[in-house]
Parts: sequence; structure tokens; C-alpha cells
Amino acid sequence: NHRPFVPPNYYPAEQVAPCSKLRPGAQQPVNIDSGDEEAPTVRTEKRLTWSTEEDIRLVSAWLNNSNDLISGNFKKNDCYWGDVTAEYNSTTPKNRTRQEKQIKDHFHKIKKNVGRFCCVYKEVKSIYVSGQNDMQLREKAEAAYQADYKEGPFSFLHCWNILRDQPK
Repeated sequence: NHRPFVPPNYYPAEQVAPCSKLRPGAQQPVNIDSGDEEAPTVRTEKRLTWSTEEDIRLVSAWLNNSNDLISGNFKKNDCYWGDVTAEYNSTTPKNRTRQEKQIKDHFHKIKKNVGRFCCVYKEVKSIYVSGQNDMQLREKAEAAYQADYKEGPFSFLHCWNILRDQPK
């Protein structure tokens, strides 16, 4: 008759309980699983590297949840990242799903690097030379980023292209 106590915010690692359904009319995240091939359902690698498509789907899931006018700004941290995780994993093959902490950590890495690149791009754009197009400005910003941040070239250009015109 006695059930063990389960804290209200407890979710097993393989199950993420979303706090809300996708709002009607929301842009759906990109699904890279074509369904043509049968993907293995068991994860075999110890560490999964993030692909460009996965970065894009993560940014898409984050945008869908952060731009939710009804409840996006009022969710608690656990609930918000649970929703982002659920949306991301809903378009991910079973052997490539991620846990909430992995998604949160990777997004913060993207956000930090994209933020740095935005600052460098804005600086390069402020000393705009007549006749330069966006491609030339971006190339100068990439070179300046690499010179300022010794961690190597800017590797999240695909994310910057999506996030650059967003309010956040």
C-alpha cells in the first residue's frame, strides 16, 4: 500500500516530460530521419559528436520555446529545458537522442560562441568600407574572431545564420 516518494521534478533519463504541447502554428523543428533506412535503436558510441543538422534542430527547438508568446518567458528553468529537450528528441533518431543536460550544455556553448561572433561582426560592420557586401564582412569577422579567440575558427556559422535576426 505504500508507494515510494518520488520528487515532483524527477524524470528518468530516458523520459522527458514536456510541460506543454507545441503551440498551434509553431514552426516545427527539422527532422533529419528520412525513414528510408532502419536506424539502430541502441546507442553504441560512448560519445556522440554534434552534427550541423543537430545544431540546427537544437537552435530550432530553443527558438520555438523561447519565442512562445504565451508561456515562453514564464517557464521555470527545469520546465523550459524539458520542453526544448522533448522537442529536440521528437525529431531525432532513437540512437541519437540526448539528455536534458547535454542539450543545455551544448546550447550554452553555441550561445557563447555566437554571442562572441555577433560582437566581432558588429565591430567589423561598424568600420564598414563602401562597396563591401555581407559575404566580405562575414569573412572579415571570421578572421577577426579567430585572431581574438584562440580556440580556432568560428564553427557555428550555421547557427549564427539562424539566430542573427532573432530578438534574443
